[in-house]
Order: sequence, then C-alpha cells, then structure tokens
Amino acid sequence: MILIVSHNSLDEPTNDVMDWLSFYNSNFKRINGDEFDYSNEYLIDFNNLAIKNDNNEIREKDIDIIWYRRWINRPQATIINEFKANDFDQAEGYFLEAYVSYLRSEISNISPSLFSLFHQKKWVPDYKLSRGQLNKMETLLNAKKVGIKVPRSILTTSKKEVSAFYNNIGDLITKSIKDADLLSFRGEEIDLYTKAITSKEIESFPNFFFPTLFQEKIEKEFELRVFFIENNYFSMAIFSQNDETTSVDFRNYNRAKPNRYIPFDLPADLQSKIKKLMKIIGLNTGSIDLLVSRDKEEYYFLEVNPVGQIGMVSNNCNYNIEQTIAKTLIRNERKRIQCK
Repeated sequence: MILIVSHNSLDEPTNDVMDWLSFYNSNFKRINGDEFDYSNEYLIDFNNLAIKNDNNEIREKDIDIIWYRRWINRPQATIINEFKANDFDQAEGYFLEAYVSYLRSEISNISPSLFSLFHQKKWVPDYKLSRGQLNKMETLLNAKKVGIKVPRSILTTSKKEVSAFYNNIGDLITKSIKDADLLSFRGEEIDLYTKAITSKEIESFPNFFFPTLFQEKIEKEFELRVFFIENNYFSMAIFSQNDETTSVDFRNYNRAKPNRYIPFDLPADLQSKIKKLMKIIGLNTGSIDLLVSRDKEEYYFLEVNPVGQIGMVSNNCNYNIEQTIAKTLIRNERKRIQCK
C-alpha cells in the first residue's frame, strides 16, 4: 500500500496525484495533519504499530512507500482566551505563558511520534528533512561543494560587519535563515520574503541586532523553479524582472499582472550537479530555486524546499508532474514488494 501524508482536502496536487493512483488501480490511503489535533479522536498504537482515527486504520506492516506532501498540525492557542477574562496578575500570566508553551511542545511532538511508526519505510521525500531538519546554509555549502555557484553570504548581528560586506561586494539582500513566512495582524499582511538592502538602510541599523542573513544581490535575467523527483527534472523560467513588485522575490505575487512562466531545459551538467547535491543532502524530491545571471552565463543556487509548490510548475508548463509522482510511487511500491 502507498500512504499519502498531506494537510487538508484542499491541496490540489495531492488530490491530482490520488486521481492518477486511482487511474492506475493502485492501493493507497491518505491521512491529513488536521485530523490529528486535540479536537479529534485518534489513537497512535506503539504496541501494534498502527494508527486509528475516524477516517482510517493503518497498520505499519501494510505500508510499502509513503509520499510526504505536507503536514500541518499547528498547536492551537485558543486556551489563552480562556485566561484573559480572569484578570490574572503578572506572575500568573508568566505561569500561564510557560504552561501554554509546555502544551505547545507536547503537541509539536505528536506528529514525529506518529511518523516514527513508519521510519523504516521508503519516504518521498524524507519526512525529517521536510519538517525542519534541512539547514539552508549547510545546503548552500553543499551546492558549492558540487560545483554550483551560490551567492556570497554572511550571518551576523553587527552593523560594522554588514557595512564591510556591502563595501566589499555591493548591493545586498536579506532573507530568512530558515523559512519565509507571512504574518497577519488586524487585517494587514506582513511578508517575510527576500528584501533588497540599501546603504542608507544599513546606516540606520543599530550597532547590534537580531541575527540576520545577508547575501550579495545577483543581477538576474530570470529565476528558475525546478521540481526534481528521482531522475526527473521539470524546470520553469520565471520572468520576475519584468515587474518591480516581483523583481527581488517572485513570491511577492502581482496578481493583477502575473509574471510570465515558460518551460526551460536545464543544461545537462547542471542536472548532474543537482543530482549529486540531492544525494548529499538525502532528498529524492524537492523544489529548487535558482537564478540565471544577467549575462545568461551563470546559474546560482538559492535553496531547495522538500515540499515546495508542484501545481505552479506543472500547470504553467503542462508538465503533468502529478502523473510522474504517481508513477514514481507505484514503481517504488512494486520494488519494495519484490524485496519482501
């Protein structure tokens, strides 16, 4: 059996892969992260290696391969609202904050405990790397090791060091050390995507600040999003430079005037280097971001997301990636069955 691990019924790539698995008469089941919160009834049985909830009963021995799409199981903070109305004093507030932090820690360890039941199975991709154990800076160093260019980077708390870095290489950008996010506050959205940094902004920095990643700003002709699974590469060029809104980071989508997307053939030597990189970091699939320099002679590696977007590349370039994923899962399932 193939087990699909996803986050909710609205994830279209997951649904599309399931359609293809059904078309090929494959045996599969799906579980979603939002089914495993404390408002739902479920059981993780470590004695009999099984999980049960209202939708499924899945035994470890029945599973051959697992496709980890995404898994969102965020601890809820609504318990705070129950305390606010009681006018607790500062000491009580600190205690409750610590208590809620403890509850969050407990809940955050439920998902790894569930996945541990299946740790000996083949995962596409590795669930630990997909859930935060892939380090962005280590990946950049590994990309450099296999011969792929990467932007020069520093991580610092010092205004003096940023100024020296800027004076040495020129224009800079800053981005998240780990994952970018989008925060909402009173109807306003605050994005934490890549930002260009000017010398004037550096002058306004305090002498010491929160640890921040800075990189050289590569003058690019366009960006590339590459979906990789085993030996298959699906590449899409993104002409983000044609719009000031998306020129630094195409994720600052301009929905009124979308970027142009077209299929792109990766050079064979770059494909070979990416394959080496993925082997080093232990990923059999992922979405890779690259830049193509203004002179179109250099490719710069930015990062890889084990569970990045699929539909965006598949739909815009007519790649039908979901069918390839389904075939890959079925092929690996059959290999596992033959080895039993």
